[in-house]
Amino acid sequence: MQSESTPIEVGRLVKWWTRYDDDLVRDAGTGLIVNVKEREYHAVTADKIIKYKNFDVYRFKINDIMSINQRDIEFLKE
Repeated sequence: MQSESTPIEVGRLVKWWTRYDDDLVRDAGTGLIVNVKEREYHAVTADKIIKYKNFDVYRFKINDIMSINQRDIEFLKE
C-alpha cells in the first residue's frame, strides 16, 4: 500500500495483486491506472468516517480492467 503523500494520477504504472478470501495472494502483475475512485463509509463500532481509494487498473497480463483496492496496489518508480 502506498503512503498518503504519494500522488495518485491516471497513467501511473503499478504492481497489483489479487487475494483469496484468506488473504493469500492469488495473482499479481503490472498495469496502468485508468481511473481513481475515492470512497468513504461510516464505521459501525466508532463514530468516524473511513476513506479509501479504489483504482481501475488495466492489467497488461490479462488484458482487462479491474477495480483494485488501495491495499493491493504498489506504484512503480518511473
